[in-house]
Parts: sequence; C-alpha cells; structure tokens
Amino acid sequence: AQFKIDSDTIAGCKCAEGEFTKNVSVRVLRADKVIAETKIKSLRLGKSSVDKVKSGLEFGALFFPAVDFTVGDRIIAYTISHGSS
Repeated sequence: AQFKIDSDTIAGCKCAEGEFTKNVSVRVLRADKVIAETKIKSLRLGKSSVDKVKSGLEFGALFFPAVDFTVGDRIIAYTISHGSS
C-alpha cells in the first residue's frame, strides 16, 4: 500500500522475517531486480513512531532518499559488516 502524508509517500509494509530498524539500508526489488537502494528514514506502527519492527508486524516506512516504489515491490534490509583484521 502507499500513503501520502504532505509531500511524503509512505510504504505500507509487512515484515516477513527478521526485523527492520530506522536508518537501515534497504534494497527495493521489483520482479527480483534491484530498482533502488536507500535507507529507512522513519518507521511507524499505527500512529506511533518506532525504532524497530519485528517479524509479522505491519508498518509504514519512509525512505530517504525517496524511492519510486509500487505495490508489490519487495524491501530487503541489509547491514554491512567489516571483519576485524
């Protein structure tokens, strides 16, 4: 789902597994192809702003920079780990 609030477009999402956190890097996939890489600027559960969303929950996500997403796109969160030398 998509929601417009002022000039922002919010993605209505459901966390299928793992978790999403604010400021995490994400890839937006359409038909299994990466169409954008961005970060989650804001997460909402209902009207509450939250820092983390766990598996099974529906939430709203605001991306920065903004992404031209459509209903049905998949959002994959990732982190980059730097191993110690």
